[in-house]
Amino acid sequence: MKNPYVFLLACTLLGFANSVRAQLPDMQPLADQMAQAIASSKQPSVVVVDFFGPDENFTQLGRSLADSFNNDLKKSSTQFVIDERGQMREWLEKNSLPSDSFRSVDLALWVAGQLKINAAVTGNISVTGNQIVVEVSLFRVDTRQWVKSFETSTMSSDQAERLMKPLIEDTGSGFDPSVPIAGENGYTHPVCSDCPEIPYTKAALHYRVQGSVVLIAVISADGSTQKLVVKRALPDGLTENALETVRQWKFKPALGPDGRPATVQDAILIPCHFNRRRAKTK
Repeated sequence: MKNPYVFLLACTLLGFANSVRAQLPDMQPLADQMAQAIASSKQPSVVVVDFFGPDENFTQLGRSLADSFNNDLKKSSTQFVIDERGQMREWLEKNSLPSDSFRSVDLALWVAGQLKINAAVTGNISVTGNQIVVEVSLFRVDTRQWVKSFETSTMSSDQAERLMKPLIEDTGSGFDPSVPIAGENGYTHPVCSDCPEIPYTKAALHYRVQGSVVLIAVISADGSTQKLVVKRALPDGLTENALETVRQWKFKPALGPDGRPATVQDAILIPCHFNRRRAKTK
């Protein structure tokens, strides 16, 4: 005869697993609606991007809900191909871009285009009182146009609260611990003295891309740029233009605690605002 205690334990664990899943928002109704929208818009392929939020962060909750939505979408229709989600993050890593770059819809659609995917579904999570609100949106990649959005809400739960707390860190975009950080421990910030404007690209003008490129720069004691790492990216060549241009910038160097010029690292924010009449293209 089988051990009754083992059987009881197995049943208890199964019941716990089912209750945990039930505590998270059910993605199947949203997936069913989105499947109809994808089929109606005649998109041959689609990718689901990590859901963003709450509080402008990527969390384990967003990734879990995106995974669940992706699996449910596969059950909803066979009229289109659902591309693997991981290839989007792999493309970012291969191109030395931070993994949280998909907070920019333009960049997510641009990467999907590089991978020959026709459409992308993004998701946004917000919290209103004790309600978790999940909104999913469909975008065409070729035109970057919004197609359709659907929304659901559910009561928050202990499981959802726990998954909100672990933030998913971006890859390869932090400060170098071996170089002093400007503004800390007696080091001042370098000041750019010769800063040519970042040129737009024709594609960025076409899609009216706006936002900011953020770079972590190591500025030497002679005011030259030694190293650049992308902290936040933009699509259509704007990140590449920012890197190329900032390498040519000249700085008044930072001063160390002893008052002498010092090599430091600093974050450089480069706004890219669409203005067809003033923007220079490259």
